[in-house]
Amino acid sequence: MNNFKQSSRNWAILVAIMATGSTVNSLAAAELKGVIPPNNATVEGNRSLGRPLSNNPNTTQFIYSSSQLTGIASGSQIGGFSFRLNGGLSSRPTSDLTWTNYDVTLSPSNLAVGSLSDTFAANIGAGAVTVRSGALTLPALSFLGSTTPNNFGPVIKFSNFYTYTGGDLLFTIRHTGNNGAGINVDAQNSPGLLENKAADGYNATTSTTSTNVSPIVQLVIVPEPSFSLWSGLGLLGVFLLKKKKLTSK
Repeated sequence: MNNFKQSSRNWAILVAIMATGSTVNSLAAAELKGVIPPNNATVEGNRSLGRPLSNNPNTTQFIYSSSQLTGIASGSQIGGFSFRLNGGLSSRPTSDLTWTNYDVTLSPSNLAVGSLSDTFAANIGAGAVTVRSGALTLPALSFLGSTTPNNFGPVIKFSNFYTYTGGDLLFTIRHTGNNGAGINVDAQNSPGLLENKAADGYNATTSTTSTNVSPIVQLVIVPEPSFSLWSGLGLLGVFLLKKKKLTSK
């Protein structure tokens, strides 16, 4: 019985150690971020967009040329993103905002920047991933304002990571509108590098507006799963070595 208790205790410690390894890497992942377009990392955009966080149902697609993604290595996993409030605005929202459905799909694009189809589905390339779906709540005053540019707001986390494999990156966002006011986010107008297609309605199939504007976003890059695995195995080795030394005394 004593051996059983000791074995159980050892396994409990081991599980805790392995969990610690995963937690460390999760925290590290949150620090790996990249802004697109990169020239707007510390520079206010020349436009603003309301559709991505509108209080009315919307479907919007925006694309970033591969030249704007040179800081994101091929094979990187994208685990979330955030917008920032348009410069000069006071902090938003004044109360919690909830979208019943806020669905995000990341994909390659079938068509080049400047040549997107008005049919949303025609633009979505092979390997598309619905990275999140369902309700989204943004807390009151989670977008800090009154500076230019403003800091990025809360991270919209993905339940399914997207592996970037190079090339242009296409976002497709469908949402049902929120329960309060919309939020205007910072954006950039760059013909040949950025493009946006949009329409009213959560289930819209065809765009009614087209511009050379995409929002300025901050991507959250997560490490490959092997990072956590090796970290956990390293801690396991330390644990077993220590246990061996204690046993030999």
